[in-house]
Amino acid sequence: MSGILLNAFWGQGLVSSAEAIQSNSAVLTKVAVPPQIFTLAAAISASLNFAIGLIPLTLVVIISGSLPAVSFPLIFLVGLAMAIFISGLALMLSVLYIRFDDTKNIIGVLLLIQMYTTPIFYPISILDPDIQQIVRLNPINSFLECFRWSLTGLGPNSILNWMYIFLVSILSFTVGVKVFKKFWPRTVAML
Repeated sequence: MSGILLNAFWGQGLVSSAEAIQSNSAVLTKVAVPPQIFTLAAAISASLNFAIGLIPLTLVVIISGSLPAVSFPLIFLVGLAMAIFISGLALMLSVLYIRFDDTKNIIGVLLLIQMYTTPIFYPISILDPDIQQIVRLNPINSFLECFRWSLTGLGPNSILNWMYIFLVSILSFTVGVKVFKKFWPRTVAML
């Protein structure tokens, strides 16, 4: 269940954040507001949905006879890193969403492929060792391992996973902001 919650946060957060600028184009044409605000607000909204989803997940963990781990507060660091990661990717995708209508469909298919290539429904140990290395490069896998460990204290986790999720998040956000600033002046006319 933890994997489903995190994957929902990832998928819904990315799609809603990437669509936010285009869906609020009427506001952008009437009010002078930085367009990045809409993307960031959608990512924060997805974070709040994630936090609310933690309540029933925690209850299920307790009902199943376990207690949340001492590391439970670290879940909020995972959520923060995921929100930053989503915001960066969404800033890049928002330009594509405005320029190309088919981007929404392509992103939907890529998110579905990504869901099945992330060990949400199966343990990574059933995969061939070479495939395991490829799956471990998927940032969502590292987010998932950190999230599961923070929730239950069980499962694989290392400081490298934590460093990887924060590095990927900061890199994504930095590149997203630069790409958005570069392409926004030519994209705003397409709203």
